[in-house]
Amino acid sequence: MTATETPREPLLAGMSVKRAILLLLAVQLGGWLVFDGARAFIVGDYVTPDSGRYAGELGPWSVLLEAIGIAARGTFARALHVVSGLVWLAAVLLELLGRDRRKLFLVTLPFGLWYLPFGTGIALACAIMAATGRRD
Repeated sequence: MTATETPREPLLAGMSVKRAILLLLAVQLGGWLVFDGARAFIVGDYVTPDSGRYAGELGPWSVLLEAIGIAARGTFARALHVVSGLVWLAAVLLELLGRDRRKLFLVTLPFGLWYLPFGTGIALACAIMAATGRRD
């Protein structure tokens, strides 16, 4: 850094704990959905346990998709993972750029609710945190 440059603040500096948690949860969900969906396209399957009682099994979200006629290991489900993850990551970016958190995370809610149980929990937590409280 030269004498004329000003030091940069860390990305989360000055951010409330609630907002930081909201954004980190959203990044975790979005990042995982993109990773797992892209991996399924590239490798041919999602990340599943290698051993134990649930070896090779998908999570509860797969039962939900199958119940409505969507093959959990099919192309549509893989694309749903990637698109849902990108929606969550875009919401984080837009929130960091100052867009209305309440609207963003209410719009992203359906893109996480289907991903039982973790996506559902994270999506609901993000929606509740975004809907309550003030803008930082």
